[in-house]
Amino acid sequence: MSLLEEIQKEAVDSKSDLGALLRKCKVLAARLGSQPLEDWLIWESNGYPDEVAVPDYRIWPLQLNGHFSGPFGSGMRNAPIPMICLPEKVRKKYQSYECRQSIASIEQIIKGEDKGTLHVRTGDLAVVLGTKVYHGQNCLQAWAEFGAGNLLELLNAVRNRILDFSLAIWKENPDAGESSTQSDK
Repeated sequence: MSLLEEIQKEAVDSKSDLGALLRKCKVLAARLGSQPLEDWLIWESNGYPDEVAVPDYRIWPLQLNGHFSGPFGSGMRNAPIPMICLPEKVRKKYQSYECRQSIASIEQIIKGEDKGTLHVRTGDLAVVLGTKVYHGQNCLQAWAEFGAGNLLELLNAVRNRILDFSLAIWKENPDAGESSTQSDK
């Protein structure tokens, strides 16, 4: 079986190791001399650095929530925080999440116990919000969250992209990416 056929087979199999599949694609990209493909594979394998824009499939909306405390023991737990309550200069930062983690770390998160929602750190957002969200209530803790389904969709998008590019290469040249010693046999 050729490298290209192996890649196609593993891209279709949702149970195959995506990290190993990315490494096979790196071999193919190097043999083809495709620097944009090599870059994408490196970023997917190792994570996206801050100076590189993440693809659209790695961006999704966030929901802000928080715990609030008020007078006479009143309070609210897990209360939604409307985006309009955030200062305009930080609002964009919390509207959507840019997932920069490596495929391996995403797969590890998915294998974890809690597959419902995942939290994103918000630093000192609770201090910034203070009493600006709910009348008479002070924000004690704030966090952003998203569903684990976003991570599953990300992995699916990577597999689909690998399949798409490998099929496009195969249509042009089914022997593309084979080493000269293999193609001579």
